[in-house]
Amino acid sequence: MCSAQLLSARPAMLHE
Repeated sequence: MCSAQLLSARPAMLHE
């Protein structure tokens, strides 16, 4: 699992 994939998939999660 790549972190970049998760960030690209749900960038809003990081903002929240």
